[in-house]
Amino acid sequence: MIKPHSLIEKVLQMVCILKGCVAPSWTLAREMMSSMTFKLELVLMDPTRIKPSLIRKVVKILNRYHSYLTPNNIAKINEGASILLAWVINLIKWNAGHTRYHFVHTQ
Repeated sequence: MIKPHSLIEKVLQMVCILKGCVAPSWTLAREMMSSMTFKLELVLMDPTRIKPSLIRKVVKILNRYHSYLTPNNIAKINEGASILLAWVINLIKWNAGHTRYHFVHTQ
């Protein structure tokens, strides 16, 4: 995919951020997803080791686009991105339960 749908790009931007990328881009996201260990890296990611500043960046994106960035909405565009978004949301919810960040997400 040369240029993804803008919502798909937001999902992948959030994944890149959670993986520690300071300046996520579509090029970086494509490289990240082409890694043979991409899925394993996500499964093995320890939510307690994600920097609070990265969580805040992702929460800001989710709150800004909360009416569009839902797994059901994204599934209409791309099923894989929908699964990644659900992963992002669950990771953030886990963090929200353990921190004081305000997170708004409706399904």
